[in-house]
Amino acid sequence: EEEERLWKACCDLGFFYLDLRDDKDGGKGDERLLKDAASLFEVAKEVFDLPVAEKVKYDFKEKGSYYGYKGYGDGVIDKEGTKDRNEFYNTSKDDILNQTDPLPAPQLLHPHRPLFSSFIHHSHAIVTLILSILNTRLGLPASTLQSKHRLCAVSGDQVRFVKAPAQPADDRQTALGEHTDFGSVTVLFNRLGGLQVRVPGSGAWTFVRPLRGHAVVNLGDAVAKFTAGLLRSNIHRVVSPPGQQAALARYSLVYFARPEDDVVLKRLRGSRLVDEK
Repeated sequence: EEEERLWKACCDLGFFYLDLRDDKDGGKGDERLLKDAASLFEVAKEVFDLPVAEKVKYDFKEKGSYYGYKGYGDGVIDKEGTKDRNEFYNTSKDDILNQTDPLPAPQLLHPHRPLFSSFIHHSHAIVTLILSILNTRLGLPASTLQSKHRLCAVSGDQVRFVKAPAQPADDRQTALGEHTDFGSVTVLFNRLGGLQVRVPGSGAWTFVRPLRGHAVVNLGDAVAKFTAGLLRSNIHRVVSPPGQQAALARYSLVYFARPEDDVVLKRLRGSRLVDEK
């Protein structure tokens, strides 16, 4: 029954909640991941509290790198050129797992590499489980999707810290413009509202309320490409949090799983459902 609900969510909306808590009947969630996420929220606050002059030392866009720091207002959210209203700090999975040369990072992050590693391993295990279920439902040859997202292979997988400061009451705008994720699976932890998804077929926006003990999971463009659009990569955005939450800074913690660097993005063969799409 749960796998059927997962399949329907991935086809219809591309977003779903994942309950990570242990249940009263002895079912195991992933309490370790929840604890790691709680710890990383505190680390994120320390990073964003650094002076701007320190943070911009780790802005590597001039080197062609997506990792490191992105400053407030450095992104554009619409065709009018409106600036975004958040900061990012991206940490490479392959850096943390010693699969590529390390990038410079703030000193305060160095003691937390084991924490990042634990969070990455547990998040990626969820990604692998989801891809395994989808692989079976699609009728693909065994491990087709999983084999394109191996933890040990170099990829664009990353952990992202996001901070969206509270906005003035008379000037509350979209913090992050409407978009789809370009990877495969996103595992998201939020403490405040603000995330909205566009409801397919109606164009209306609806809030995705944070739930204690849950992650929000969504699919990205790569999985949609692999399945000729059978699985949905849905448009979403971040606005100022609703109600009294709007007075608070909004932090997010994200694990982005992306195909391995040498994977070609194209329709997969071997699935009747994909072939008929």
